[in-house]
Amino acid sequence: MRFGQKIMLLAAFLLGSPAAWAALGQPVASVENDRVNMQGELKVIPGAGFNVHQITTPAGVAVKEYVTPSGVVFGVSWRGPVFPDLSLLLGKYITQFQRGASSQPSYRRRHIMVHTADFVAETGGHMRDLRGVAYLPGLLPPGVNQTAVK
Repeated sequence: MRFGQKIMLLAAFLLGSPAAWAALGQPVASVENDRVNMQGELKVIPGAGFNVHQITTPAGVAVKEYVTPSGVVFGVSWRGPVFPDLSLLLGKYITQFQRGASSQPSYRRRHIMVHTADFVAETGGHMRDLRGVAYLPGLLPPGVNQTAVK
């Protein structure tokens, strides 16, 4: 099996699992549910106009959830040797991500980019260094642009 086929098989497995808790677009309370499901450690980092809730898993994956002052998760990012459960992080937006990923040419599937008016997601990296970001443009706090989600 070629490396690209392995990545697609892994992505299909991760994306096909049902969401136990949704984070993106949900209240900040969902971050604790994500931490429990990922069996990770949580650290809150104050930012300018938002807070970052960083979860580090035993597998070495770092997940950051970006929270507005009103307490809503407007973005997520991840980096690590394996993909986190994207259905957990993307919640109801997982279907948009899956639809966008499946519509891309096969030569681009290692780097998935989905851009719609209400949802943006990008994944990439290479073996043992997988990363990605997703955010909701309509929920970005005033004065914060998309480059804050990293």
